[in-house]
Amino acid sequence: MGGVRLAAALALVFAAFGCTHDGPSRQPLLDLEAAARPAFVRSPQLSPNGEEVAYIKMVNGRGEIFVRSLQSGTERRIYRNEERTLDNVFWSLDGQALLYFMDAGGDEGYHLFKLSPGSQNTPVDLTPIAGVQAELVARPARAPHLLVVALNARDPSAPDAFSINLNNGVLTEIARNPGLVTAWFADDAGQVLAATEISQAGALRLLARDGEGAPWRVVFEAPADERLTVLRLAPDGRSAIVRSNRGAPVDALMQIDLATGAMAPLMAHACGRYDAGTPIFGDDGALIAATCVEVRPQIELLEQPGWTTRLSGGVEFIDRRAGKWLVRVDAGDMPGRYIIYDESSATLTTFADEHPALAGRAFSPTEHHWVLARDGLLLSTYVTRPIGRGPHPTIITLHGGPWTRDYETFNGETQLYAERGYAVVSINFRGSTGLGRETFEAGVGEFGAAMTNDVLDVTQWLIDEGIARPQRICLMGGSYGGFAVLSAMTRAPQTYACGVDFAGPVDLVTLVEAFPPSWGPFLPRSWYRFVGDPRQSADRRIMHDRSPINHADTLAAPLLVFQGANDPRVTQAQSDRIVEAVRSRGLEGVYLLAGNEGHSFANEETALAVNRAVELFFARHLGGAAQACVSAEIQAALDAMLRAGASPLSYGAPDESCAAASAPAAAGN
Repeated sequence: MGGVRLAAALALVFAAFGCTHDGPSRQPLLDLEAAARPAFVRSPQLSPNGEEVAYIKMVNGRGEIFVRSLQSGTERRIYRNEERTLDNVFWSLDGQALLYFMDAGGDEGYHLFKLSPGSQNTPVDLTPIAGVQAELVARPARAPHLLVVALNARDPSAPDAFSINLNNGVLTEIARNPGLVTAWFADDAGQVLAATEISQAGALRLLARDGEGAPWRVVFEAPADERLTVLRLAPDGRSAIVRSNRGAPVDALMQIDLATGAMAPLMAHACGRYDAGTPIFGDDGALIAATCVEVRPQIELLEQPGWTTRLSGGVEFIDRRAGKWLVRVDAGDMPGRYIIYDESSATLTTFADEHPALAGRAFSPTEHHWVLARDGLLLSTYVTRPIGRGPHPTIITLHGGPWTRDYETFNGETQLYAERGYAVVSINFRGSTGLGRETFEAGVGEFGAAMTNDVLDVTQWLIDEGIARPQRICLMGGSYGGFAVLSAMTRAPQTYACGVDFAGPVDLVTLVEAFPPSWGPFLPRSWYRFVGDPRQSADRRIMHDRSPINHADTLAAPLLVFQGANDPRVTQAQSDRIVEAVRSRGLEGVYLLAGNEGHSFANEETALAVNRAVELFFARHLGGAAQACVSAEIQAALDAMLRAGASPLSYGAPDESCAAASAPAAAGN
C-alpha cells in the first residue's frame, strides 16, 4: 500500500528539514502543538448582571467549564467531562444556572444539561429522553427561570416546543408540530408565537398565532429562490426580526409584522455589498448595532464613530449584558483575544487570549483577492504566504457547508503550514453565503460542476500570479470541502499533488438518502435544490455522474482521509469506499478512523493527531518542513486512528531522536 512507500521516505523528509525556520525572521519552527491546539479559552458568556463570565478552558486535553469574576479576577472550576471535551456554555437569565449541550461521541443527539454556577458539581440532564435531539429556542427575559426548547422525541423529523422549569426540571409541551415546522420562536414571556415551515416546493413560510392554543396562520412566504432567515422575535413580540434579500442583491435586516405580514427595513444594507449579520439590542429593547462579515468581522454601531474603532483587526460580537460588551478581536496574523467594553466607564479590558503560547510571535499576514471565474463571477479568496519569494508549494483549503464562508481570521493551522513553507489559500466558491445573492444563487445545481470549476479557476490564477508552484499544489477540506477536494482531483487528476479529505461525501445519492430524519423538512430548500432529489430519476442520474466515487479510476494522486465512526451526516461507508478505491489503484491511501468522534474532531488529542498526520503527508508530497516529533500522547492517538483505518503505523513513526518518547505508542503494527 501507499503508506509503506511513505514510511520509507519519512527518514529523508526529516533529514532534509530540521526544527529551525530558514526565513529572515530566524524564528524556531512553529510547534505543531502550540499552533494546532484548540483555543485555550473559548465560548465566553457574560452573566445576566454583567459581573461574571462563564467560559470553556482547556485543561489536560479537555475543555472544562469555568466562571470568573470580572471584579476580583478569581475563577472557579465548575465541570469537566473526562470522555469528551465541552465546547459551549451559557447562563440562564436568572443567573442561577449554567447550561450546555453535549452529544455522545459525535452522534449529534444533543441533550441539554444544567449546572450550578457556584462551585464544581454534577450536571443534570434536562432532556433525559433516549434518542432525543434538543435545540434551544429562547431564554425568556420576563420568565428567567424558564427555557424554551425544541425536542424531536415524538417524531424525529418534527420537533415540538417545550418549556423547561429550571427550578424543578419539569418539561411541558407548549406547541405541537403540525408536521412541517422547522423552527420555533418565543416572546420574552416564553410564549411560542411564531414558527417556520418549509413546503415541498422549498418555500419558507413564517407562521404566527395570537397566543398559546390559537390557530396558526401564514403571515409571510419566501419562495425557494429568495433567502429568508428568521433570527428571533422583536423584544415586544409583535414582529419577527429576519434577514431577507427580497428585491435586493444582499441579505438585509428586516422586520415582519406578525399581525399583517408587512415587511419593513430594520437596518437596511448595513454591510454594503455583503450580507448583513445579526442585530444587537440594548437593555431597553432598542436596536443599537448589527454585525457584518466583510473581509473580516465587524460591528456596525448606529452611533458612529464608536468604541469599536479603538480595536485592531476584525471585531466579532460575542455577548452584551448590563452595559458590558464581550467581543473577540483578531486578524490573519494576530491570534484571537476576548475584550470587554464597559459602557459606563468607556474602558476596554482584555478578558483572555485564545492562544497565550503564541504570544510575541510574528505571523504571516493574510491577503484578500477577488478572482475572476471563467463565467465572470468574482470569487472572494484569501492567501497567506510563507517567508521568501514565490512561487511556493501551495495548500488550497475548501470550506464545508457549503452554505457558509471563509473570512480573514487567525487560524493556527494556516500559520503552521505557512511556516513550513506553503502558501495557504481559501476560496469562497459559488454557493457560499454572506457574499450576496449572485454568489449564493450561482451554486444552485452546481455541486461537482461550476462549484468545482471555481476551485480549478483559482488554482490556475495562483499559478499565473506566481503564488503557487505547478505540480506542488494540494487540496484540503472537510464535509462539503472534502467532496470538493475529491471532485477537483477526479476532474483534473494531473493538477494536484495530493488531497486531504475530512469526512467528505463521495456518493451524492447515498449521502442524501442517508441523512437523519431530523433533516427531512429542510431538504426541499437546500439539498434537493442545490444537489438534487434522488427520488427523481433525472436528478439521480446527475448526482451519480457528479459523485467522485464514480470517477475514482481517474485519481492519480495520494489521499489522506479522516473519518469519525459516529458521524450521522457523512457515514463511515462513504470514506471506506474512497480509501478502498485509492488503495486499489496502488496509490497512497492514508486512513484515520476515530471511533470516538463524529462529523469533526472534538477532542484535543484527535485534532492534534490529525494535524500531525497532515503535516507529514504534506512534507512527503509538497516538500515542506516537518518537526521531528510530537508528544507520546499525540503519537498514541495517531497510531490508534491509523490502526482503525488499516493504515501502517509506520506512517506516523517519529525519527530516532524521538523513539524513547514514542516507543509505547509504536507497538502493534
